[in-house]
Amino acid sequence: MTPFIHLYCVIWIELLTGCCTTTGELIVQLAFLLSSPATYKKFCVKYELCFTVAEFEYERATSEFNPLMGRELPTGQNVVSVAPIEVPDESMYPRFAEPIPNVTVTVGRDALLACVVDNLRGFKVAWVRMDTQTILSIHHNIITQNARISLSYNDHRSWYLHIKNVQEVDRGWYMCQVNTDPMRSRKGYLQVVVPPSIIDNMTSTDMVVREGSDVTLVCRASGYPEPYVMWRREDGQDFNYNGESVSVVDGETLTITKVSRLHMGAYLCIASNGVPPSISKRIMLMVQ
Repeated sequence: MTPFIHLYCVIWIELLTGCCTTTGELIVQLAFLLSSPATYKKFCVKYELCFTVAEFEYERATSEFNPLMGRELPTGQNVVSVAPIEVPDESMYPRFAEPIPNVTVTVGRDALLACVVDNLRGFKVAWVRMDTQTILSIHHNIITQNARISLSYNDHRSWYLHIKNVQEVDRGWYMCQVNTDPMRSRKGYLQVVVPPSIIDNMTSTDMVVREGSDVTLVCRASGYPEPYVMWRREDGQDFNYNGESVSVVDGETLTITKVSRLHMGAYLCIASNGVPPSISKRIMLMVQ
C-alpha cells in the first residue's frame, strides 16, 4: 500500500486588527494535512493547537464535533474546516539513483545490466523483458526458466541482471521496476552485435572461364550490423573493371566483362561491420 502521512493541525488565526481578546473577534479554524513533518511542527509550536491522529479521530467521534465544520466553538465565532486528503510523501518512495545504461555485447559473451535504487525499504525490484513481457526475476528470486540468466545484488541497492553466452534473441529492451503504486521503472537496451562471416554455400568458389567471356563472382556475408563487402586482388594490384583501373570494388558481386588473361589471379572478398574480426575469402580466377 502506498505510504501516506496523515497530519492534522488546527490553526487559530486572528483576522481582526484588534486585540486577540476582543469580544466577538473572528477566528478561522483550519485543519491542515501537511506532507512535511517540519512544517507541521512549525505551525503546531507556533499556535500550540495540534491534533495527533488519535485526537483527531476522537474529536470526530464525539457529538460536539461536526466533521464538515470542525470543532464546535463558542457563540459568535465562525469556523472553517478543510477536510483532510491523502497526499503521498515522496521521501518515502524508492528512487532510481541513475539511468540503466544501454549495453552492447558481442554474441557469445556475457552481459550485465545494472539497476541502482535508493531508499528501497520494503519494496521489491523486478527485471522484465519488455518485448516479450517476460518476468525474469522478482526480488531475490529468478522466475525465468532461461538457465543463462542469473541475478546478483549489493546492499539492497544495486540489482544486476546477468546474461551468459548472449545470443541474438537476447537483443532488446529490459525493464527494472519497483512495486510502488503507481509502479516506477527504468529501462535499458541490450544490443547484441555479431562479427561478419562468409556464407560459403552462397559464395563463389575457384572458377575457370574462357577469355573474352563475362564472369560474376559472388560473396554473401552475415553479421550484425549488416556487413560491408568489398573485392580486391590478393596481390594488391589494380585491375580493369568497367573500363577503369581500380583497386577495390564495393558490393557482394564482382562482374568482369570480356575477361582477359590480365584478370587472372586470386581475388579476396572482404566482409566487415565494425565488429572484429573482419573476414575474407580467397577465390582463384583462371582464364583459358
